[in-house]
Amino acid sequence: MEMPEHAASFALVRATAHDIPEIVDLMYDAFEDFVRRVVMGCYSQDDMPKLVAQYIGEMQNDPSDIWIKVSDVNTGKIVAASNWKLCATASTPRGVDEVKPWIQDEEAIELSRTVLEPLNELRLKANAEQDSYVSQHSSCECSKLTPTSTSTFASAQKPAGAVGQVA
Repeated sequence: MEMPEHAASFALVRATAHDIPEIVDLMYDAFEDFVRRVVMGCYSQDDMPKLVAQYIGEMQNDPSDIWIKVSDVNTGKIVAASNWKLCATASTPRGVDEVKPWIQDEEAIELSRTVLEPLNELRLKANAEQDSYVSQHSSCECSKLTPTSTSTFASAQKPAGAVGQVA
């Protein structure tokens, strides 16, 4: 397949703690308000540093916590990211998503539990009899790719209206 003259090039690599602020910015832009509040715990951009700190802490303290990113090699900007739990042994604790600890409103806490608990149950059930497993915890992609980029970056092509996904 011949690439257009000004085609974008992308690189898929493991993200580092240095990348997390840009990834959280991308997530905030990619997801609708409901996901921002219920899953990310971000009622406004003021909450984003808390999420950055949580993700960096998990990345540094949990060997099963893996972030990957897709970057535009021409600009260096992250255009997609995904968080995975890669548990290589049965003794590794199974990853679950929890209500963000900085959420104080009881109604918001209950709404987050209502969304997260069924997701956690499905993950745990799907991996219950396996010694090792992989579980995706979040992913996002930039909805602001150029037409040239979207023609060469297959995962940027999504159904109309879709701006992100949580699994």
